[in-house]
Amino acid sequence: MDFISHGLWPVAVFPNARWKWKAALFGILPDVGMFGPLMYLFAQDGIRQIKWIIPFIDKTGLTYLTPSIPDVWMASYFAFHSLVVWLFVVGLFVLIKKRMYWPLIGWGMHILFDMFLHAGRYATQIFFPLSDWSVSSSLGWQDKRVLLLNWIVLLILFGLFALRRLQKKSA
Repeated sequence: MDFISHGLWPVAVFPNARWKWKAALFGILPDVGMFGPLMYLFAQDGIRQIKWIIPFIDKTGLTYLTPSIPDVWMASYFAFHSLVVWLFVVGLFVLIKKRMYWPLIGWGMHILFDMFLHAGRYATQIFFPLSDWSVSSSLGWQDKRVLLLNWIVLLILFGLFALRRLQKKSA
């Protein structure tokens, strides 16, 4: 799923939660955790890093450029996209704070979406580091149908929230 959608879905699912924007930040955390350091490298030494860019053709025939992430970075990707790591972090918060830290739900949602929408090298290994098992998805997040459905549903939900807010103000 695209970066922005990962941040919007926790807000769409929990519109009345006081912590929804924190959940949005945790929703984008797995990608920031992975691509943040990579973007830093590009900014520091962009010309030499251009070899990491490779053409990618998705199942719909759409061609675009994507970073060819070095293997050493993939462990970070798998860790940030692992339910095992997420549950460990949730467990730490519960152990330390003696209660659930609900914004972490955004991170869990990110993993669940990506689990069904990533394939190949970027397939979400939800049991990392215990296993390299992943769902073999034939439909990627970059598929036009997935993108369209995702954004239509988000627009409808946020449109309904705005309508409800307007109705409350006028009442």
